[in-house]
Amino acid sequence: KAPVMAPSYQGTPNATIPPVKAALALAAVLTASAGAFTFSPNSPQEGGEDGISAHDGKGTIYTVYNLFDGRNSSIQVNRIMNGGLAWTVEHADGTREKAAAAAVDEEGNLYIAGERTYYKEKYMFLMKYSPSGAFIREVADNADGCRASAVTVDKEGWVTMGGMCKYPRSRPARLVKYDADLNYYWTAEYDRGGRNYLRSLSADARGTLFSVIETISGDMGDGVYRTVTALYSPEGRLEEER
Repeated sequence: KAPVMAPSYQGTPNATIPPVKAALALAAVLTASAGAFTFSPNSPQEGGEDGISAHDGKGTIYTVYNLFDGRNSSIQVNRIMNGGLAWTVEHADGTREKAAAAAVDEEGNLYIAGERTYYKEKYMFLMKYSPSGAFIREVADNADGCRASAVTVDKEGWVTMGGMCKYPRSRPARLVKYDADLNYYWTAEYDRGGRNYLRSLSADARGTLFSVIETISGDMGDGVYRTVTALYSPEGRLEEER
């Protein structure tokens, strides 16, 4: 029996859906240890299935699939232990949502970052599941035009998601940090002109964030590429670029 899902933080009800079989083709899977980032480099394709995964370093693997039936989208979450399926839940709340990255904290909680489309506006969202499969909370960033690409959680359970935003006059990389209960803490944007793609996120034992950002100026074919690792303090200050 699938765990019962709690109401969404945003006020949109989450449907409780019967469990579905986990025998799905995994189009692209990257795994990371607890506290590190995981992301799918390819954007989800409508009409198909793609997935990401993360593990807790103790033998438990979470797989996350984007599903689309031609009209409705949903996100399926599975927990695999000792080679067998422990539980599966499916998240669908009436909005178009696509998971892009996943991370696991030291207690086994799963965090999923992705893109939500609501009335043609695109926002980054973050969901949290307990190790037992209970849907704990979902929050959404308030910046329109942003697509998530990475998420990480530090030793204290503070989680940061990020991606690139498409504003009228700029294309910055955007980071949004929350505490362990998904209460908002800070936002930071990195803009060096051109398009600033967030390629990965990780956090060290002190909570310092390491964000790998690729800036592309000009055309994709013959433009200028620059990749840096931007270090942010736990309080959101840009400390260094390497």
